[in-house]
Amino acid sequence: MILQGSHLLVAVDRALTTDALNLAAADVAIDERGFILISDRLETTIPGIWALGDINPR
Repeated sequence: MILQGSHLLVAVDRALTTDALNLAAADVAIDERGFILISDRLETTIPGIWALGDINPR
């Protein structure tokens, strides 16, 4: 595959801000790096709460 374009964006790191979400109030578990722990279906440790996007370690 060959891609052509005029600009390139390189993102080499991301800063998590899970501390601002007050996850402890909902008992949602996080790992040592601050990512929300999820199942294979993106469910958190609390039924009915899912973690999508950059907030989960996948």
